[in-house]
Amino acid sequence: MSLAFSEMQQLMHELGPAMPEVEAVVQHEAGSWDIWFEGEVCVALDWQKVEPRLRLSIALGDPSEVAGSAVYEALLKANLTWSAQGSVRAAMCDAGQLLLLAEPVLPSCDLPALQWQLRRFVLQASQFAAVLHGEALHAEGQLQRPADISDSLSPTLRA
Repeated sequence: MSLAFSEMQQLMHELGPAMPEVEAVVQHEAGSWDIWFEGEVCVALDWQKVEPRLRLSIALGDPSEVAGSAVYEALLKANLTWSAQGSVRAAMCDAGQLLLLAEPVLPSCDLPALQWQLRRFVLQASQFAAVLHGEALHAEGQLQRPADISDSLSPTLRA
């Protein structure tokens, strides 16, 4: 990806007005933004300066104690087939909350490409969240899309 940091800043400036489902874009420091979607869904976007690329993350929540081991097993199996799942991976932060991570490549330095990647990532997160919250896997073991994306994602707590 040949996206320069200044171009990324410009895209982030244009993103909010161009996507009706985005409620806010908050920059924390150079190269770090939170993109707040409807329903208190937050995607963290980090610009990696060493090797120019994007890193996206979203909180999925915590599995219930009853379903915990089944959820972990399903997410680990999904990690094994990460390329089939759109190159996203599940992870656990120090506090025990599950996260979804992706490092998408933008085919071009433009707003539509960024919007497409963000929408795709939020959809993928809703699929992983469906597993986390106990919804069944499709017969082939692929994650399903729930009826409403924001219902599946846990609200991210603001710091």
